[in-house]
Amino acid sequence: MTLYLADKTEPLNCEGFSRFLLSVTPDESAKKVELRRLLAATTIVADYVISEYEKVENYFSAAQAWALLLFHLLRVCEPYTDTKDWTPAIELIIASIEKNVERLVGETLKSTNLMAGNIFVDEHVWPYRLSTLMGACSAQMVSGRLARKPLENEDEVYGWIGRFISEVKFWGEAAAPALFMASQCLCLRGAELAGISTAMRAVETITRENGEGAKVGLPDPYFDAEDVMKAELFGEEIYGEKVSFRRRSYSIRQFVELIARRNWPRILQKHWYQISAIDYAEFRPEFPSETYLWSCKQGSNNSRRWGRPQSWNSLVAEALSDPQDALLIDTRFVFLLPYLFLFMPHRFTPGRARLMDVALLLLLG
Repeated sequence: MTLYLADKTEPLNCEGFSRFLLSVTPDESAKKVELRRLLAATTIVADYVISEYEKVENYFSAAQAWALLLFHLLRVCEPYTDTKDWTPAIELIIASIEKNVERLVGETLKSTNLMAGNIFVDEHVWPYRLSTLMGACSAQMVSGRLARKPLENEDEVYGWIGRFISEVKFWGEAAAPALFMASQCLCLRGAELAGISTAMRAVETITRENGEGAKVGLPDPYFDAEDVMKAELFGEEIYGEKVSFRRRSYSIRQFVELIARRNWPRILQKHWYQISAIDYAEFRPEFPSETYLWSCKQGSNNSRRWGRPQSWNSLVAEALSDPQDALLIDTRFVFLLPYLFLFMPHRFTPGRARLMDVALLLLLG
């Protein structure tokens, strides 16, 4: 009831919606003969909430809600190898995600004033809004390429990305997927220097903000734009008195490996002392299928650091290696990885970023 009565013009309460989905989705032990019916029933129940976001044209939150529903259902489908039992339900949800993202991107491309509203408020909100729009445009373009169905308006989407990429602020690691996928889009269209420069700008921000002398550092991906705005604009105690993000990052490895895969050693060499002072971190759920959930309480945080010096050949080899614990989204639904990263930025892991990027490189030949 709380979810249904929530203000649908506001961002989706992802944690609350995920709890709701867990309460209505079948568990992984559901019988095969009941699976299709259970998936359809769950979708109908969730649609009562999601359709309200669509009615008020809050396309980002609507797409995010559909995506969370999809990921929860993929978790249920993991044990079932016979895809005909569940593919129809999944494809309907994918179509709903794509429809809402298309509407959001179309609205963005047509807008003559992306800071519409109260100029005194939007002046401060603009960097966070822009990163969201950049993420949506980039995710749609990358997803289309991975699905081998390039966007009909890709030229227009690419033009928008190229126009605004220099204005995107890396306000926290929840914004990392937007910058990463924008870098990919630039590289896809032949503007590799611009793409590498965008990725390197992210690396430089991380090493500067999370370096040895940093007080707090860039918030990790578990803090969203609303959290960061409350801390930066209103001085609210969001992170806790003793929390520091110094000397570690959940996204630096993804950017470094993107650059390495495209064979730009000198740009990394120039900054290697600062890069190798940062631990690259990753959370690994105890049960791989819990990657699909918004919150996962069981797992381990793993961190490592690159060498000084670092072998270029070993760095490239690692940047091209296969990820572990492959799920359906990594094998059958690779084109959905951009939406996993956009809507659940704390699931933007090195292995899945690598898988998505290598798939794009293979498509380019």
